[in-house]
Amino acid sequence: MKTVILAGGKGTRLWPLSREDYPKQFLKIINGESLIQRSINLYSKLSEIYIITSKQLYPFFSYEVTGIKMENVLQEPAPRGTAPAIAYSLSLLEDDDYLFVPSDHMLDDSFLDLIKKVKPEDDEILLFGHKPEAPATGYGYIKKGKRVNELKSKASGFFEKPNLNEAERFYRSGDYLWNMGMFYMSKSTAEKAFRKLLPEVYEAVFEKKAKGYEDLSEVSFDKGIVEKYENVSVAEFSGLWKDMGSWESFYEIMKKDDNGNAINGDVYALESKGSLGISEGRLTVLYGVNDLAVISTRDVTLVIPRSLSEKTKEIVKALDGRKEAKRSPIMYRSWGYYIILEEGPRYKVKKLYIAPGKSLSYQMHFHRAEHWVVVRGTAKVTYDGKEVIIAENESFFVPMGKKHRIENPGKIPLEIIEIQTGEYLEEDDIVRF
Repeated sequence: MKTVILAGGKGTRLWPLSREDYPKQFLKIINGESLIQRSINLYSKLSEIYIITSKQLYPFFSYEVTGIKMENVLQEPAPRGTAPAIAYSLSLLEDDDYLFVPSDHMLDDSFLDLIKKVKPEDDEILLFGHKPEAPATGYGYIKKGKRVNELKSKASGFFEKPNLNEAERFYRSGDYLWNMGMFYMSKSTAEKAFRKLLPEVYEAVFEKKAKGYEDLSEVSFDKGIVEKYENVSVAEFSGLWKDMGSWESFYEIMKKDDNGNAINGDVYALESKGSLGISEGRLTVLYGVNDLAVISTRDVTLVIPRSLSEKTKEIVKALDGRKEAKRSPIMYRSWGYYIILEEGPRYKVKKLYIAPGKSLSYQMHFHRAEHWVVVRGTAKVTYDGKEVIIAENESFFVPMGKKHRIENPGKIPLEIIEIQTGEYLEEDDIVRF
């Protein structure tokens, strides 16, 4: 068997730290380690692993994670939900059993022990459900049917996030499990299911080799396949599992002070109780507040009751049209990333991180000049056909209209402060050669 980690996402559930171009699996809140890195570390103990992600997020894996070969990171042609993503990944992989898992869940090795004991039968899709710990309204539920063996039962019903009365009934009955969002099946079983239940996906992916993939409708594997499929079973798991889909989830697992406050970054909680404080850099002070989540980034501060922290999707929707709703100040590229530190009329200040051996494209700008100061490493600058070495604490100026390229020839990361000046400073003022 092999494991495929589903690593897409729209970045709305943990906004504003996560955005469309920087989803939550890359956040390093827990012990300085990202959720995707934790998933890679866990599942690499079980089998060979693959990752299915978007073309936009693909560059992250060169810099943000270790322990996986880049050829095992598959690029979905366009984000179309988990059903097309699973179909597309299977179309690129050999015949075998595959475990599809989210990239942003917290688990321990006891889950691997369960995987080693169960196996999907012929034509069976095997799900995993967690024994409810409370009448939670934030999870989907699976109803257990006839018991197959000591580890799994038939799945007899599926229920999206219920209201509180329904959740209390599910919890009391003992017949329902939290849906962990994982799928275990053979490639041949999945192909048959797609051919029968989502023929448009089957045709676009398996027959046309992803031609027309961008025209597919967005559909989840749960809705498109699982809830319609005839042979679905569920294995029950009662060990450590947490869907890190809200700020409340992070609060629950983070270390607390004597007043029940959980903090990360430069945060002071004074005369406050039961609050979550996270800062991406700036000093953030909580004084005299209780049960709040306060999330401070370079460009946004979110203040929300912890009990309402799952409402971030609605907040992002209400902010439609604001760049802060989707765009992060950190932008990843194939060569590294940049952070927008400051901007205003006729100027923008960035910090560029260029990985060893990487370079930006040979380019020019019609509307801006650029001033570079090397703060770490050594830069090789190609300027009007000539090469110049710029060491730490040295600077270089590129006027408008001049061809140029920055390269990191060294063994350590290259960090540059870039000051752009001009009438127009957007990213589309680039002519590449």
